[in-house]
Amino acid sequence: MNSITAKDLGICVVCQPQILDLRTKLDCHIIPNALLCAGIFRNLIRMKNYKLEKLQNGETFVTSEKGNSMIPLIKSGQEHKLAPVKWEDCNEGDIVYCKVKGSFYTHLVKGKNNEKGLLIGNNKGGINGWTKQVYGRVVDVL
Repeated sequence: MNSITAKDLGICVVCQPQILDLRTKLDCHIIPNALLCAGIFRNLIRMKNYKLEKLQNGETFVTSEKGNSMIPLIKSGQEHKLAPVKWEDCNEGDIVYCKVKGSFYTHLVKGKNNEKGLLIGNNKGGINGWTKQVYGRVVDVL
């Protein structure tokens, strides 16, 4: 895997800010001699989802997220333990890590349907939609 540094990237041809030391590996792309600003570079790095990767590898781990959509079940920044799970093993009321309409959420299971999968929403009454792309379940809030 190649490391991309500020020397490799130079200056962004779009917005012209000088790029600071980025010494970061891109596991999802190899970009030879690219001229990107730090904002574009950060967006590329976000494509790699370490939570998804860990869960797909069968790992249970502690994580946290910012946001108030799950209060009081999970507070903003509060650590919680995620364990791998299949959507079929989830029930209403479970908190799961899933992908709905292209976005990842740690949200509540609001319903279950054998054809549609799980209905996902937050703890404030919002609904994200139906999905079968469920990767983890919160097994402990720390």
